Amino acid sequence: MPMALLKKAEYEDQFYDDKVKSMLVFPGFQKAEVGKEKAVNHHELFQTKLTVRYTLGNEQDLEKYFNNHAKKMREDGIRRFGNQFSATRRVFTESVLVE
Repeated sequence: MPMALLKKAEYEDQFYDDKVKSMLVFPGFQKAEVGKEKAVNHHELFQTKLTVRYTLGNEQDLEKYFNNHAKKMREDGIRRFGNQFSATRRVFTESVLVE
């Protein structure tokens, strides 16, 4: 396996094990769904783009996370993954399943 791909795979494993699972210990965090984007051009072949959707029990638990833990978790991500890490946040208050 080429070194770049090995590092990419190791990064993904570390992300799943360390980052995502550590979020699930916070009050209200019930589950996490991780989506991996497909590379659409050559430059993206050596990047891993993941989207994590956390499900929480209520909005109060989300506010507690923002107020008490979010800054530390973001700093931890930067410490662990350096400039290979970036994060953005979107909050959805409703979800509708259409089949």
